[in-house]
Amino acid sequence: FMERVVWYEAVNASYLLGVDGISVTMVLLTTILTPAAVLISWSIKDNVRNYMALFMMLATGMLGVFMALDLMLFFVFWEIGLVPMYFLINQWGSGNRDYASMKFLIYTMAGSLGLLLAIQLIGVASGTFDLTQIIETWPLLNEPLSVLGLPITLPIATVKAVAFWAFAIAFAIKVPIWPFHTWLPDAHTEAPTAGSMILAGVLLKLGAYGFLRLVLPLFPEQSQTYAGVLAVLAVLAIIMGALSSWGQKDFKRLVAYSSV
Repeated sequence: FMERVVWYEAVNASYLLGVDGISVTMVLLTTILTPAAVLISWSIKDNVRNYMALFMMLATGMLGVFMALDLMLFFVFWEIGLVPMYFLINQWGSGNRDYASMKFLIYTMAGSLGLLLAIQLIGVASGTFDLTQIIETWPLLNEPLSVLGLPITLPIATVKAVAFWAFAIAFAIKVPIWPFHTWLPDAHTEAPTAGSMILAGVLLKLGAYGFLRLVLPLFPEQSQTYAGVLAVLAVLAIIMGALSSWGQKDFKRLVAYSSV
């Protein structure tokens, strides 16, 4: 399945959606958990209309990320999923919701900057944001990249390394991997129950999906080169998450640390 509509012709970006073996599983998960989260929101009494509207916007962002085959569209849907969760925590969360929602916003916005940097580097170097074309051409690029039309060029190896780490940090924050995980326990604890359900069930999977969809196919050499660094961070995340979970008495915080 694929749908393509010309969106922003000046930068060769399209409204390009599609599903394959990786994304269809995540789409199915999202379409199951979102109605379930809505059904368990029966205790919400204040501003129910706004609450449900934010939940539908959140579902739109998550589904869009899983189906986007254009990098600019991928970024737009990524951001659409950020804003509703901030308001769900801030408006319908528990006691320390202001702190938790702001921390969530700061961390995820920092990741979004890295994501945008990587997407722009790839788009400028490739001349398109079409992921189906980029996967074939990007790993083979070997010509230096000119900087803003100036007589300055950057080695393509440097550009690829910067884009790789920009992607890796953006997705590591979302997974999250140690040491980018500290926003998660607070967000989990203070979010409404349905928000925690979506956070654990779908939102955290966006980071892992990003690694599978973008990092590994586009950066096979860099992934192999820096595999040791990422493996160390992953092992530390497992150890720190397990030890932190062991000492928790709050069930939501336990779930949060076990998700690290």
